[in-house]
Amino acid sequence: MSPDSLTTASGGFDPRFLRDVYGCFPSGVAAVCALVDGTPMGMTVSSFTAVSLDPPLVSVRVDNGSTTWPRLRTVEHIGVSILAKSHARVCRRLAARTENRFEDLSFFATPQGTLLIDGASAWLDCTIES
Repeated sequence: MSPDSLTTASGGFDPRFLRDVYGCFPSGVAAVCALVDGTPMGMTVSSFTAVSLDPPLVSVRVDNGSTTWPRLRTVEHIGVSILAKSHARVCRRLAARTENRFEDLSFFATPQGTLLIDGASAWLDCTIES
């Protein structure tokens, strides 16, 4: 289904309006992070879905305009941290379009470069399937 019938009061299509409509549906937020060339890099995703138990697969959807994903997809291991209500500040920081998203955030990295957010409800150490 395509939400192409959504228009603003003035009759024009407004991407911000559509984003606000999408935001009315409650969903969880996950942080997708890794060390890229030794530097912490990550972003939030609100489209995190369990796909399969056998084999174990999850899916995240990323905005086509993301400048973070092209760099994250080059690493071997990516961390997915399932964030809780108490992580509102973390969500805002990782969603911001700034260079130093990890300043003052509490996180840790595995020897493989998976980066995980402290206090998350759950962590996954992932590799990219496709």
